[in-house]
Amino acid sequence: PSLRCLYAIASNTIGQSALSGGDNRRHTMHVQGISHWAPANIGPYSQAIRIGDVIYIAGQIALVPGSMQLVEGGIRRHCRLVLRHLDRLIRAMDPNTQIRDVVQGVCYVTNASYVAEARREWERRTNNAITDYVVVPALPRGALLEWQVWAH
Repeated sequence: PSLRCLYAIASNTIGQSALSGGDNRRHTMHVQGISHWAPANIGPYSQAIRIGDVIYIAGQIALVPGSMQLVEGGIRRHCRLVLRHLDRLIRAMDPNTQIRDVVQGVCYVTNASYVAEARREWERRTNNAITDYVVVPALPRGALLEWQVWAH
């Protein structure tokens, strides 16, 4: 079986991602309460899904877990907090896997000028995983960027 994710990039464009693996056991994570380690989900979705050895992390924004408010301080602070969330969610799904094991990511930004900083922070923390940067008109809660990733 494959895991599919459809997302609208623009009003008339649809992107599709599919993952396939031999192990069909599915493990999901829903952070629903206020915590100190990861923000609660803000919609009806799983923050993380593991099928076999592949971990998919849904889009994460720079919410401070304890308050569920966006971090202040601009794009660099947003990048660093989101990357920390990604690493913690990946490790929660598999303690032997971390953000350096990400093989592909998509970073949505609300301003093209944010791409350079997002790329710089991404390259500091990953092993140069394949990454797409997509400029969108808005993100949930007014976030400056959102990352979704696949780790293996």
